Amino acid sequence: MSKTTKDWIIDTLENLVDVDLKKFKSKLCDRPDEPKIRKGAIQKADYVDLADKLVSTYTENGAVNVTIEVLESIGLKQEAADLRNGTKTSSGGVGAPKPASGPGFMKDGEDSSNGTSSSTALCSNREHVVDKHRAALIQRVSQVEPILDALLASKILNHEMYSKILAESTSQSKMRLLLSGPMVSCGIRGKDELWRILKKQEPYMTVDLEGE
Repeated sequence: MSKTTKDWIIDTLENLVDVDLKKFKSKLCDRPDEPKIRKGAIQKADYVDLADKLVSTYTENGAVNVTIEVLESIGLKQEAADLRNGTKTSSGGVGAPKPASGPGFMKDGEDSSNGTSSSTALCSNREHVVDKHRAALIQRVSQVEPILDALLASKILNHEMYSKILAESTSQSKMRLLLSGPMVSCGIRGKDELWRILKKQEPYMTVDLEGE
């Protein structure tokens, strides 16, 4: 039986020495991005419990990305690279272990707006266009509310996160929270849906960014 994404996370955390696991927990709880994991929830957690908490908080897709991010931030770059390569080998890439199904998720090659064929919005180096242009999106998207409405309708956002983002005072802070929270958790399909919405609502901006 092939290893699941969660198995890779468990194996990675199991191989950390106690001091590195302690650093990992501390840095994880200090992340500024939402959703947050509180120290009390993982203070006494072993590597299996910690992996469960990561997956339940960020989903499998987001948990891999967050784990890699935290490993790199505490200097464990080799462990981060091993996890990235392992999940790519077993699942076809970080952030896409299994095709999601149900309301608000797109099948591979399907545009959720009309069911027609579309490709994942990846740049030439396999970086998603949303990730590549993160800073520009934060600065240039001025009408965030219609985007949030569309993401809520597509079930990419839940009502709690929708309200939390909407409560931010500026368009920049709304976009920053959207990109650092839900877009990390929902992985490639969520980013595809966001880019589809942006192309519809901000056509000139997206054409400009795609041309860079």
